[in-house]
Amino acid sequence: ADPRPCNAMASYPTLPPSMRGLKRFMTVATQLEGRFPVVAYFCRFHAVQVAVKEHASGPDRNVIISMLDAAEAEKKKLTQFEELHDDEKGKTAVWTLAMSYFAKADKLDRASQFPQAAKLFQIVVVLFDVLHLFSEEFDEPTQNCCKYAKFKTVYINKCLQEGTQPVPGPVDAEGNPIEDPDTAGAAPPPAAAAAAPPPAAGYGGGYGGGGGGGGGGCCCCCCWYCMACCSRR
Repeated sequence: ADPRPCNAMASYPTLPPSMRGLKRFMTVATQLEGRFPVVAYFCRFHAVQVAVKEHASGPDRNVIISMLDAAEAEKKKLTQFEELHDDEKGKTAVWTLAMSYFAKADKLDRASQFPQAAKLFQIVVVLFDVLHLFSEEFDEPTQNCCKYAKFKTVYINKCLQEGTQPVPGPVDAEGNPIEDPDTAGAAPPPAAAAAAPPPAAGYGGGYGGGGGGGGGGCCCCCCWYCMACCSRR
């Protein structure tokens, strides 16, 4: 039977269990499509690219074909947006929204509004993953922002699930607050250091990398995430 369409701008198929890892991109796209239709499209297109790479030779081929058709149909509805025709502008649109949401998430976190902060940090992580459509590698500040967003998402959700009170702002692996030795606790989040998006490399230039921010282990720089990471050694 043909896959059932989900409620999106275009008729994307319902993802099978084997593709459940892509659901987060489709969910964020649905959340963004009202105000940020181009970024929503890029979220779905990234999911399509990953599906093609990881599932094209498996039993989900018909689902992938439906996803490709839906992506093409959605793109045709958005042809008036320059971001779809210029990699640099497309990358900037995704990056700018990611950094805006990062700042909002950090502000909510420091105000102890943890459920809302975790949701926004999670969107930030998805958007950094989507940036792999344009860039194979991120600069160090951008990597740090992504790692910090991932760390805070996991940390806050774990605390909420366990019924414990999260600590706002930067924390180490044990949940203890971290102060910047140079500013005595008044340091900005890692986003302050990421002043420009990474250079665009064209669609598909790294989408299979999985995690936004490129991933290999701790970079051992003086960012909040790495301070927490190194404390586990």
